[in-house]
Amino acid sequence: MARPPNPVTFLARDSYRQRRLRDVAWVLPVAGAVLVSVPLLWPRTGTDLHQTSGALTYLFSVWFGLILFAALLARLVRADRPATPPDDKA
Repeated sequence: MARPPNPVTFLARDSYRQRRLRDVAWVLPVAGAVLVSVPLLWPRTGTDLHQTSGALTYLFSVWFGLILFAALLARLVRADRPATPPDDKA
């Protein structure tokens, strides 16, 4: 006896996009922690000031990039919400 075909699950594009944006927001702190810890993996050769300044430049660049990305992501997540919540007073 043949099995009936599985019903196709349809997700609305807006809610699917909203969920993926929220998933990115959940991963952002982990990605930030990994990016900030990258200078710990760089090889150390004596007391080279260029290496220290390069690491600090990298850290502040990553920090600034994370702030910009989080602001953009917050704006996108907020833009997908409906402007007025539905009234459930009925």
